[in-house]
Amino acid sequence: MQFVAFYEKNVRWLMAHAPQHPDKFLHTYFGLAIWLGAALILRRPLSSWLPLLVLLAFEGANELVDFLHAVGWTLRSTCWDLVATFLWPVVIFTALRLFPWLEERREA
Repeated sequence: MQFVAFYEKNVRWLMAHAPQHPDKFLHTYFGLAIWLGAALILRRPLSSWLPLLVLLAFEGANELVDFLHAVGWTLRSTCWDLVATFLWPVVIFTALRLFPWLEERREA
């Protein structure tokens, strides 16, 4: 449980230094960073399911920590966290799947 307390302490610090609605701000930006980082580390295109699955694992772990540590945990808040985390990665992923020419390399 020490990890959970350490994690929550650092999240609270980040939230204190973020703009209005800091938890959603952090979910949005960390979601994008984890998704892009997973694609780079795994050497997979952003149109691949694998980086999204990595993001799902990280977000699931984050919500589990919230559930274990937060006194006022609610399902509604968790659902909004999921929306904030996955919105832009899913929009970009879908665009790349629907319009593959967006991902094509161009000759200089």
